[in-house]
Amino acid sequence: MDGRPSAVFGWSWIALGLVLGLVLGVFALGGPVSPPPALADYAGLPRRLLRLSHIACVALGALNVLAAREPSLGRGAALRAGRLLLAAGSALLPPALALAAFFPGALYAAPLPALLAASGTAAVAWSRLPPPARAARWRPTRRALARAGLASGPEARRYWLEARR
Repeated sequence: MDGRPSAVFGWSWIALGLVLGLVLGVFALGGPVSPPPALADYAGLPRRLLRLSHIACVALGALNVLAAREPSLGRGAALRAGRLLLAAGSALLPPALALAAFFPGALYAAPLPALLAASGTAAVAWSRLPPPARAARWRPTRRALARAGLASGPEARRYWLEARR
């Protein structure tokens, strides 16, 4: 299964996050350009949300690159769904955080993309599990049958047959 679209998206998102970091760095700690009035307070919520958006771009992009490299171990549908959910969450979370820096009500839109990204990551992790083998059933040993008083005779056979069902 080809994960190339996830890899391209991830690397693009990492690049976008780094560019956003460069733009934020221009305003940092008395940089060459003074920040806009809304971002004047370095520790203020709007500026922190923009920094979080920048970090989310880079981190979620890296997760998409990692998800693109994951082979499926018998659960290809889970891997495809995980990549799709992760890409959707990655595409929506950083813009939602950046919007919330300027429109505080937009912060309530952030949990949905975060849930999409978390669900996608969980689905990719689920796809890494080997396919379920036929469940091994407990079969009593002679010692266990002897302890139960069913070591031999028709009762032992009946018990053995019931345990195999």
